[in-house]
Amino acid sequence: RNGDIHRMPASAHPRQVATLRLESERRLALLTTSIIFIPNALAFVVDRRIASDPTQLTRLFGIRMAMFAMWGAGLVFLWRVTTRTALQRVVFALCLGLTASMIAIQLARPAGDELTLRTSVLASVLLFVAYPNRLAFQLIPWGLLVGGTMATGIWRGPALLRLDDISLLIQFLLAGVLGALVSINRRTLEQDMSTSLDRERAAIEEKERTVDELRTLEGILPIC
Repeated sequence: RNGDIHRMPASAHPRQVATLRLESERRLALLTTSIIFIPNALAFVVDRRIASDPTQLTRLFGIRMAMFAMWGAGLVFLWRVTTRTALQRVVFALCLGLTASMIAIQLARPAGDELTLRTSVLASVLLFVAYPNRLAFQLIPWGLLVGGTMATGIWRGPALLRLDDISLLIQFLLAGVLGALVSINRRTLEQDMSTSLDRERAAIEEKERTVDELRTLEGILPIC
């Protein structure tokens, strides 16, 4: 693929790099969204075990079905996007949906359910690592997830009002810092790769111009 970039016209090079970046980020978003179906399906078994009554189980089932519908619609939109801006909007919507779903599950499950809280921490990392987007579009759902989780714990009473809350908040903050560093490093790497391609292509073009000038001189001056 690098050879194709080197041979293309100068005006086409930025478009080709943008296309390659779009396809790379879309594949990652598609893979992440597809994989999420598996734990969401397995969670049905956990819901049946921890639900305290049929009403709670029905509520959890409804949330899971809504999540399936959201991921399915997300896959369709991810396949259809043609620009990076559109991809960022779809990914942002999916991250907001994931955040809302995690908070809804926390409200539907028994207070203090450790599995739900740990899953929320994992989801906060997922927002940065598995769904490529602008850092601001990643920080918004992360902040909503952290705030929603802590507010839910306080609202539901003393089951979460303990030292574990501080530990949970620290985990969220560490996940956010780690995810932000990964996101920033990814953007820096993309910029470095683009700059490297630009310099490499400029060197090749300079070499080709030098060869053309030598050939022109051969036609004018006798060179032994």
